[in-house]
Amino acid sequence: MTAGSAGGIAVGILGVSPSPAVAIGDLLSIGAVGVVVILTLGVIVAAFTLMSRSPRGESDATANADPETAEGGGSRAQRRPEDIDQGTLDRLQRLSPDAVRRAREQQSRNEPIESIETTLYRGIEDAIADGKLNLSIRSQYGEPYEIVNLPSRLREAELPVMGERVYIQEIETQVRDWINDEETPIHELAYAIEAILDHRNDLERYVQDHEEAFEELHSDIESDIESIRSITGELDGTVGERTQMLVVEDRHDAFDGVGGLKTRVTEAKSQLHRCGFADATGQIRTIRSDTDTLLTAVDFIRSLIGGIEHRQQSARIPTPTAEQLYTELEPLLEQQYGVTLSLEDSRVVIERDEPQASASSETRTPTRDDRPTYDTVEPGEAADEILYTLRELKRSPTTDNAIQYQTEQLPEGIATRGLLEALAAFCRRQTDIVAEVTLQKDAPSGFLEIQFTETTEAEAGIDELIDRFITRYGAADQ
Repeated sequence: MTAGSAGGIAVGILGVSPSPAVAIGDLLSIGAVGVVVILTLGVIVAAFTLMSRSPRGESDATANADPETAEGGGSRAQRRPEDIDQGTLDRLQRLSPDAVRRAREQQSRNEPIESIETTLYRGIEDAIADGKLNLSIRSQYGEPYEIVNLPSRLREAELPVMGERVYIQEIETQVRDWINDEETPIHELAYAIEAILDHRNDLERYVQDHEEAFEELHSDIESDIESIRSITGELDGTVGERTQMLVVEDRHDAFDGVGGLKTRVTEAKSQLHRCGFADATGQIRTIRSDTDTLLTAVDFIRSLIGGIEHRQQSARIPTPTAEQLYTELEPLLEQQYGVTLSLEDSRVVIERDEPQASASSETRTPTRDDRPTYDTVEPGEAADEILYTLRELKRSPTTDNAIQYQTEQLPEGIATRGLLEALAAFCRRQTDIVAEVTLQKDAPSGFLEIQFTETTEAEAGIDELIDRFITRYGAADQ
C-alpha cells in the first residue's frame, strides 16, 4: 500500500474529506492522540480491577478474624463458651472471688464471652497486684523465710497442664506472661492457678509444722525467763543484787544468764529463717534445757533462803549450775542470814549458833526458831507423792480462779514441809497459768492455796499442772 492510499483510508475512518491541504504531520498527530486514549483506558481498567479485588479480600479477612482483633483488642485462639464453664470459675474462685462473682452475673445475662473473659483476666491481675500469688512466707516472728534453701520439690511448682515447673519466686511473672500470651486459654490458666494455690498450701504447711515445733520450745523458754526474772526480783538485800548481776545481767563465766540465752535464741531464729529447721530445732531445744537449768538454780537459792528462815538443816543442790550459783552467793548468804554454810556431797549444810540452855528455858514462850527442822525435797525425788497431792487438790472446793487445800488432810508420810515447799515451787514456776501460791508458814497444819491467772479456771488449771508435772518428772499417771 502506498502512502497516499494509507492516508486516504485514515481520512475516511475519521470522517474527514480528503483534502490536498491535509499534511502528513497532521495525520501523525491524530494517531498519537489515539494511542494516548487507548493507554489511558487500559490504566483505568487495571485500577478498577485492583480496587474491586482489594475491598472484597479485606472484607473476607475481617469477617473471618477473631472478634477481639476486629475491635483492635488482640486475639485469643479459638474462643469457646465452654472454656469458661463452672469448673473454670470454681478454680479461679480461690484467687479472685469478686471477679468470679461478676463473671457469673455476666453469664446469667448472656453477655459475650469476650466480656466475661476480660473480667476474669482483670481479676487475676488485681490478685497478683495484691500479692495473692506471692509465695514468699513470713514467720510469726515477722521475718521472711529464705525459701531458696527449701527442698527442690518446694522451691518449684509443678504445673502439669502447662507442662512446666516454675520457680516459686517467678510465679507472678509467669502468670502475667500467660495472661499476655494469646495462645493460652482461660481454662488452662485456671488449672495452673489452682496448682499454684495448692503448692502454696503445701509450702505453708511444711514451714508451719517446723515453726510450731520451734515455737513450742521458744514459748517455754520465754516463760522460764519470765519466771527467772520474777524469782530474782523476790530476793532481798545483797543476795538479791548479786543474783541479779549473775543471772539476769549475764555476769557469770560458767553459765549463760538471761542475756546470753536470749542472744542464743536470736541465733536459733536466724537459722530457722534460713530454713535450717533441724539445726534450729536442735539449738532451741538445747537453749530450753539450759533455761530450765538456770530457773532450777535460781529457784534453789530462793528455796534455800526459805529453808534457812524455817530452820532447815540441809538442802540438796539439784544441778551443777545451781552449785556454781550457790558458790558465788555463799558468803553473802552467811552474812545476810547469820548462818554458817558448807557444801558436803552436793548438799548445803546449814548451821547456826544455838543459845545455851538456861533454868528458865523450859518455861519460855516458843519462838519461830523452835519449830522442827526439815530437809528440802526436789520434785523429782518425790514425784509420786507430789502427784498424789495435786490430785487431792483437784478434789478440793474451788472458786473461779483459786483452789485451797487443808494440808493436814494429807497422809502422814506425805504431809511434810519439804514436800509442800517443793510442790509450791513447782506451781510458782508455771507463770502462764499460776498467778500466786500461798503456803501457810505452819503447814502441814495449815492451808495451801493456788491462785490461777484471770484467763485460767481453777479446774482447768489443776488439770494442766498435773499434766505438766507428769511430763516434766515422769511421775506415774494413775
